[in-house]
Amino acid sequence: MVKEFDQDPRADVWIFLDAEKKNHRRTEAGDRPIEQLAPMWRMRRKINLQLPPDSFEYAVTAAGSVADFYLKQSRGVGYASYGLLLTVLSAETGDRQHNRILDHLAFVRCEGKMDLMGLVQAQAPNLVRGSIVILITTSGYNEAPYLVDALLHRRMNPVVIAADLSSFGDESGQKMNHANIIQLGVPLFTIKKWDHDEANKELISPVLRVR
Repeated sequence: MVKEFDQDPRADVWIFLDAEKKNHRRTEAGDRPIEQLAPMWRMRRKINLQLPPDSFEYAVTAAGSVADFYLKQSRGVGYASYGLLLTVLSAETGDRQHNRILDHLAFVRCEGKMDLMGLVQAQAPNLVRGSIVILITTSGYNEAPYLVDALLHRRMNPVVIAADLSSFGDESGQKMNHANIIQLGVPLFTIKKWDHDEANKELISPVLRVR
C-alpha cells in the first residue's frame, strides 16, 4: 500500500499546449508598439521585447518558459500540441531537448481542431504516474475542470496556465471555472495581456524563441 501511493522516481514533466483555433483571441496592437523580434542567439545582453497581443503567442511563450525552467533542473520534459500537425516529443533531459522544444514552438500555429482533452487522452498511456502535467490554454476552455479531475484520478499532478481572454478583448462570457480547479487543490496561473511587462516576468519570458 505504501508503494501504491509513492511517487514514481521516473515521473516527468509534460507540457500540453492548447493550439485549438477557437480557444484563442488576437487583438490589434493598439496602445503599445510591438518591437521586431531579433535573433536572440546573437545577443549576450538581456533586452525587453513586446509580445504580439495574441493569447496564443502568450501561451507559446509560457510553454517555452516552463520547459526552460524544468530542463534547468535536470528534469525529463515532454511536449505535445496539435496545430496544423500533431507534435509529440517524448520526455527527455538536456540541451538537445531544450532546443527541440523551442524549435517546435517557433513553428507551431494556432490552427488545431483537436481540443486539449483529446490531446491529453491520446498521450495518457505515455504519462508515468506522478508526472507533472502542465496544461497551457485560455480562460475560454471550459472543459479544464473535467480534464484536471481526470488527471488527478490517474494520479498525475496537473497545473493549469490560462490566458485571460477578457484582456484580449473577448467579451463572449465563456469562462473556465477557476473555482472548481482551485477546490481540487490544483495550481492555477492566469496570464493577462502585457503581463510580461510587469508581474509575471518569471513565468513569461519573451526572450525564448523567434516566430
